[in-house]
Amino acid sequence: MTPIRTDPKTPPFWKGEGYHRDFHLSESIARFLEDANDRVTRPEFVDALEERHCMTPEAAQRLVTFLKEQKSRTRCELPHRHHLLVEAVESGPDGTPGNQVVLHTLWGGRVNVPFALALDAAWEAKYHQRIEVFPNNDGISVMVPHEVEPEELLTMVTASQVESLLRERLESSGFFGARFRECAGRALVMTKNRINQRMPLWLSRLKSKKLLAAVSKYEDFPILLETWRTCLQDEFDLAHLTQMLSELEGNAIRWSFCKTNYPSPMAQSGAWRQINQYMYISDEPSGDQSSNLRSDLLRDAVFVPGLRPTVNRSICDRFEENASVCGPDTLPARLVICLTGFLNVSPYRRMNGICYSGRSPWITKSRSTLFLKRYRTRSLESIVRGRHLYERSNDWIVWLAPSI
Repeated sequence: MTPIRTDPKTPPFWKGEGYHRDFHLSESIARFLEDANDRVTRPEFVDALEERHCMTPEAAQRLVTFLKEQKSRTRCELPHRHHLLVEAVESGPDGTPGNQVVLHTLWGGRVNVPFALALDAAWEAKYHQRIEVFPNNDGISVMVPHEVEPEELLTMVTASQVESLLRERLESSGFFGARFRECAGRALVMTKNRINQRMPLWLSRLKSKKLLAAVSKYEDFPILLETWRTCLQDEFDLAHLTQMLSELEGNAIRWSFCKTNYPSPMAQSGAWRQINQYMYISDEPSGDQSSNLRSDLLRDAVFVPGLRPTVNRSICDRFEENASVCGPDTLPARLVICLTGFLNVSPYRRMNGICYSGRSPWITKSRSTLFLKRYRTRSLESIVRGRHLYERSNDWIVWLAPSI
């Protein structure tokens, strides 16, 4: 056994996929929240967390505070095994403008991911447009273009429609593309340049997309079949998804609705996934259609100079004066006035673009740099050190003022 040599120049790749929680653990969490829903306000609940769940006093108190804030913000019961909370947020992720609906299912990622894909397909079939869905282990965030009734959203996907909706949406999702890339890599379909060379993730994604587009026309390509099997059997828990939807249809799982101006504490846990996706998205507009802008207006705006407004000469002169860092209203000049007041010297007056105090110039102008001559007091140095860069020489203190 020999150690593998690693390249220190290769930066780490931190954008990865999250862990999808299974239904068994998710149901345990949901039943705990069902038990805590009525006991969270009782003083003995903290002692029960410490004794039964082996939590430290600090962790137990933080959990109780978190659950109390959740109930206070939503004015509803906690989401749990037999209660689904539908939260309509009047803002997007991180407070941006928008409308989103958060379904607090607590079913785990292996159930929420196929539910989100089916919900996306059902919305497109009804409204003829796609929506943005962000599933996580605790729920699903849906960015809706308009207000929608919660009952309508919950009844779009039924237990009998799950498989047909997944058949329409799964292959066009990034989840299917990632599983296809993994299956193709295990089957050694995507070749490397050298056997001992690691293929970067971005390159394997690019090759996987090209391979998927090339083999989609075949009816019996084995890698496609293995990808479908991986999604439906290894990654998705369709049996429990069907069970949860059946209980929701039969009112075994009741639901409640609330409106909030900002996401509740439980809804904020999945907001970073939305921000992470928006952070790396490009400027390409959604859809392939172009605008209905008239050609004559475009031609006039580009090639007819009379339509463009002219700028007054006085405005141009004022801009040049401010940009030259020598006017009395510029930021460096105002800071110089503060320094002159601190040094107890006479106010400066502007003469031919150079600032003077009395007869001998003590400040010379050089674009964004102002040179303060013959003042090396400790107090002045502390002011300059606290706000701007400075340099010292025998007879100079150089103040690097910000340029305009």
